[in-house]
Amino acid sequence: QHRRFHPSATGSNVYGEIHMELEEDLQLAAGAQVCAAARRAVKEETGYTLSAGISHNKMLAKLASAQNKPNKQTIVPTAGGAALMEKL
Repeated sequence: QHRRFHPSATGSNVYGEIHMELEEDLQLAAGAQVCAAARRAVKEETGYTLSAGISHNKMLAKLASAQNKPNKQTIVPTAGGAALMEKL
C-alpha cells in the first residue's frame, strides 16, 4: 500500500480501533448464543431460570446480570461499559 493512504500514516489507526471493537462485539454475540443455550439447558433439566451478563470484563458482566432478572441476559458491548457504570 502507498504510505500516504495507509491508516497509520496519520499517526492514528482509527480503522484498527474500529475493527478491534467490532471483533470484540462479535465475540460477545457468540458468547451470548452460548450463554442462551446454557440457560435453556438448565431450565429444561432443572426447571430453574438464570440471569446472565455478557461483557469483555468480569465486573461489567456481573453488573449486567443484575439488570434483567429473573430470566434474561444482558450484553454490554465494548463501547457500553461507561453507560452501564453511569446507571449505578
